[in-house]
Amino acid sequence: MLIKFKKTSSDAEINKLKGLFESMPRKVEGVESVEWGINDSPEGKNKNYTHSVLMTFSDEAGRQNYLPHTEHEALKQVFAPLLEDIIVFDYSL
Repeated sequence: MLIKFKKTSSDAEINKLKGLFESMPRKVEGVESVEWGINDSPEGKNKNYTHSVLMTFSDEAGRQNYLPHTEHEALKQVFAPLLEDIIVFDYSL
C-alpha cells in the first residue's frame, strides 16, 4: 500500500502506526512479514504519497484471516485519523 498522511499527523503518531504494522506477523496467523518504507525517490513522482507498507501473507487463507482480525481492526482505529489517502494493491505470485 502507498500512504499519504494528513499534514497534521505527527512523527510520533506515524511511528506508533509503524510499530503496529510491524507487530502483525507476531499477532496474526498468516501474516509472514511487513516492510515499512519512506519515499526517497529523487524523481518527485510520488504524488505526495510518503510511505509504503508491504505485507506478505502465507497464502490466501492468511490474507482472509487478517482482514477481519481484531488486530487489523485495532490498527485501522489508529490509522484512519492520520490518513489523507491510501492505495491498496494486492497481488499473488
